[in-house]
Amino acid sequence: MDGMNVQNASEQDTNVSMESQQDTNEVNEPETAPQDGESAESESAQDGSGTAENNADNLPFLEIQHNHERKGLTREEAAIWAQKGIHYEDTYNAIERFATLKGQTVKEFINGLETAEDEAYRNELVEKYGSDDDTVDKLMELRKIDKEKTLASAAESRKKAAEAAEQSVNARIADEFSKMKSEYPELTEFTALPDEVKKAAIDGKSLEHAYLKHIYGENKKIAAAKLKEAEAAKKSTGSMEAGKDGGSGLVDSFLNGFNNN
Repeated sequence: MDGMNVQNASEQDTNVSMESQQDTNEVNEPETAPQDGESAESESAQDGSGTAENNADNLPFLEIQHNHERKGLTREEAAIWAQKGIHYEDTYNAIERFATLKGQTVKEFINGLETAEDEAYRNELVEKYGSDDDTVDKLMELRKIDKEKTLASAAESRKKAAEAAEQSVNARIADEFSKMKSEYPELTEFTALPDEVKKAAIDGKSLEHAYLKHIYGENKKIAAAKLKEAEAAKKSTGSMEAGKDGGSGLVDSFLNGFNNN
């Protein structure tokens, strides 16, 4: 099928980063592939071109300066941090505004919020237990432990939510691919799909829609190449015919002149 054979084809400057930034639930390319329960990533790694692409993805794509050190980011890491930067830009600007009005940096302002809350809690304990510093200190230590547990629990919840979202995407793509195989015989393996098609599906697009869009683009390229080739052949043929006519006219003129003499 001509044209239908598919081949495997920052956050703002980190010098001014938000220390209290939360992780976003990013969904990576399905780890559970539609075929035989294997990972799409693993299947791609078995293919020669897939291995080359994976190696390229792991190479430094962008170099940034963070905490006075140069750090290289892969293409995927750069994309994630760029998405986080865009997502939190408005929040950061609001915090920066409050910090500026207080004559502080963003880091000082954020750290000051937690410090002020801890001091207020300690003052409440002092009012309650008076000069019993030992009790106050122990309760403050318990507060610290509770805060760490809360942070750890929140991080675990975000991780589970991200994993659940990823599994949901994997299941959807697996189902869509299974249905597509009967309509598109050339799709025998998930790895037969171009990376741009898989990425579009992961981003929420219909797998079939993304595939058909890719096919349409490939067919346009093929048609354009054939048209260009045909035009070039036509020009070449026209030049040859013109050359033949020109040569015949020159001979006729010579003969006419000879006969007249």
